Amino acid sequence: MSHGFLNVAMTPSVRAAQAAMGSDRLWRDFKGQRDFDEFTQNEVAFIGERDSFYMATVSETGWPYVQHRGGPKGFLKVLDEKTLAFADYRGNRQYISLGNLDADDRAALILMDYAGRTRLKIYAHVEAVALDRDPSLAARVAVPGSKGKPERILVLRLVAFDWNCPQHITPRFTEVEINEAVQPLYDRLSVLEAENKTLRAQLAAKEIGEMMEAERPPLPPFVTLEAAARKVRLAEDAWNSRDADRVSLAYTQDSHWRNRAEFLEGRGAIVAFLTRKWTRELDYRLIKELWAFRENRIAVRFAYEWHDDSGNWFRSYGNELWEFDERGLMRRRVASINDAPIHESERRFHWPLGPRPEDHPSLSDLGL
Repeated sequence: MSHGFLNVAMTPSVRAAQAAMGSDRLWRDFKGQRDFDEFTQNEVAFIGERDSFYMATVSETGWPYVQHRGGPKGFLKVLDEKTLAFADYRGNRQYISLGNLDADDRAALILMDYAGRTRLKIYAHVEAVALDRDPSLAARVAVPGSKGKPERILVLRLVAFDWNCPQHITPRFTEVEINEAVQPLYDRLSVLEAENKTLRAQLAAKEIGEMMEAERPPLPPFVTLEAAARKVRLAEDAWNSRDADRVSLAYTQDSHWRNRAEFLEGRGAIVAFLTRKWTRELDYRLIKELWAFRENRIAVRFAYEWHDDSGNWFRSYGNELWEFDERGLMRRRVASINDAPIHESERRFHWPLGPRPEDHPSLSDLGL
């Protein structure tokens, strides 16, 4: 029976090696029919999916040379059941394969599918064809969008091919193959992230809603100095966070403010005001101090230091009048404030940004 590929590969030295290794009878008595001298649809499909191959040629001195060829999928064209062709682009200009083929037109190719652990080996005679000799063939093997310069066409006339077993082929994947494989995971991840975002937003809205309706102790009526002072300190800590949303939760939904000469109503207006304020008033540090209290009202004096984006420092002095509802939320705030320019060396508030340390002097202690 016939084994096309081995019919070419078998030489006296190969047969001697088989005899030495005890496998000569296996191939001498081969009963199969493996001519494999015409490409079938199976080979055509396999070759069309390849984006590279290895080609071996031999020089006049007997030295083999293996060259790697690459391009987009299908750059190696199947012209018919016995013919392959590809555009030969300018490379490092050594022309080793071209020179070898000019002396001996025989070549061996190996085409690898690493992901599928499959390889196809081919024996062929190779002819170099000038681009202008067959314009239709040149158009057929051209690689769309390629920036390379084609110099010739290499046409391969099939002698025989064979398929190798997958043993020892380590699976490897191209970037495109990996992206295709993991795309369903990315799609699922996007869905889960969107669901998570929605759930987090719902949870945050629920929590914010609960916080909006939650009591904010100490609650009025304020009957002890300690309770009123604690209420003032909690307000100071919140404002030193410079978190407009956090601060706004201490006020009723329809809270009324007069801040200097600006009148505000509602949490949305408060958030917008504070966001604007802390964009302009940089490195803001505040001290509030209880002045007086009665039932659901507290009077406060305060001072804060800040600088503008030009580096000019100020200390702002003010008085506030607060009125609370039964849940401890402030429903009215009236603030009068004056800004005094200071030199940076005159600053009195130096703690790290955030809440004032418990052992830091108060306004009275600082004489302000």
